Amino acid sequence: MVTAVVRTANGSIGGPCEPTGTDLRVYPPASYKAVLVPAPLRACSNVFSTSPVTSRSTF
Repeated sequence: MVTAVVRTANGSIGGPCEPTGTDLRVYPPASYKAVLVPAPLRACSNVFSTSPVTSRSTF
């Protein structure tokens, strides 16, 4: 199993919200080929970040 942490604002906190996306493009560890992962997320107020994809669970 692989994991990554995705952070975004749930609503506007000083800026507009972008349209809701449908997928995240993920590059698994040691891979140059992307995988599309279903993820209906939207970014608000330019707040969107991800951690690197890892093959162990860390929080």
